[in-house]
Amino acid sequence: MGAQGNWSITVHNVGSDGRFAVGIVNPANSPGDMTIVWGGKETVVSPGRYYRISSVKAEPYCKRITVNGGVKFAAAGNYTIKLWAMHEETPDQWVYDDERIINVNITP
Repeated sequence: MGAQGNWSITVHNVGSDGRFAVGIVNPANSPGDMTIVWGGKETVVSPGRYYRISSVKAEPYCKRITVNGGVKFAAAGNYTIKLWAMHEETPDQWVYDDERIINVNITP
């Protein structure tokens, strides 16, 4: 299919100091795979899965980070992409804080 576009999201650490992240969710009912392009790499996210981009180190309270990248869609159809704001509660245990939904219609 090869339909693609760019994306940008800002995540705001409103809790305490620590690592935080954005999760890009391809819900189980999506028509096909999404490929996330970020940091010079491509990662395929199948329906029912998500891709997490996190800060490398703990960040101070109330910091904002902006993440930019691209996305490609494998099949035509309607995609309901969920974006999760997350924070790390304990090492490698991520807690979901907020969600935004973006609807994308890919035509052949």
